Amino acid sequence: MNEGTSPAAGGASAGSSGAAGPQAPTGGSGDAGGAYAAGGGTGAAGGVHAAGGDGGNAVGVLVAGGSAGEGGVEGVVEPPCLDVESEFFESFDSVPDLGCWGFLNPDKVASLAGDPVLGVLQVVPDQESAWASGKAGSLLYRAVVGDFIAETRVAVRNSAGAPRAGARWSGGGLVVFNPASANQHFPHYYKVDVGSGNSLSDNGVKAEYFNVLPPRIVVRDERQSESSARLRICRVGGVVTLAYAAYDSDAWVAFPAYDPALPELPDVPGRVFVGLTASQYGTADPSRVDFDYFRIRQGAFDPIDCTASYP
Repeated sequence: MNEGTSPAAGGASAGSSGAAGPQAPTGGSGDAGGAYAAGGGTGAAGGVHAAGGDGGNAVGVLVAGGSAGEGGVEGVVEPPCLDVESEFFESFDSVPDLGCWGFLNPDKVASLAGDPVLGVLQVVPDQESAWASGKAGSLLYRAVVGDFIAETRVAVRNSAGAPRAGARWSGGGLVVFNPASANQHFPHYYKVDVGSGNSLSDNGVKAEYFNVLPPRIVVRDERQSESSARLRICRVGGVVTLAYAAYDSDAWVAFPAYDPALPELPDVPGRVFVGLTASQYGTADPSRVDFDYFRIRQGAFDPIDCTASYP
């Protein structure tokens, strides 16, 4: 996490960074030093977290023992430390330890590595990793019970390192996800990300959620010149708010209320998955998503205001 640094100032090309280069995050118990690689390949550090389930919408999660329990994914063993208690913060200033994280659909990530030089987590999505056609993309997540504010700062870069997506439907951001829907054709989620849309000119911040009946993906966007932003998801009871700010700003803007013509919103149970996603559709120019930090806050705000400035 490099506070106050514009993404244009630190853009390394995809797959490279500073002199030290990106390093694989450390894995959980019994899986030290595991890098992530697509298709069951071997990462730089020799360990791989591969997906299970069917090839079309496989579900794979980092595991370190424990059990799924109430509010988990059927058939998946969770790390016993997956649930956030009160507050969680990861700066990505050093190589992150992901042993307490879950990983949904890791086959949709081409590479994932910490870059302590830039202070970011770098994710290169697979070329067919978009949240589309009733299928979930990748999600690196923690579990949260009750109300929360989740926040990140993200920049999407093309292969030359410029802060713009290289292909359509390329982006990175936050997702709140219903674990019980992980194996469904249309999973229940809310997403806010920054990147490109159906064309590279559709650049900006996008709010997205799955409407249950009629089943469809609802997207709203705010266009801007660069693919970088601060992003928030706030949950109070059954209400989820999606918000954004400029990369170096603390002036938050909430997306408008949900479309009254599409009233059947995703189900958000007491325990949900909240985390980071990176996606791309097509083979034009591989994008890289840089996450500067990830924070989850609980309990200290009454009421929760998704557009407020918090220390």
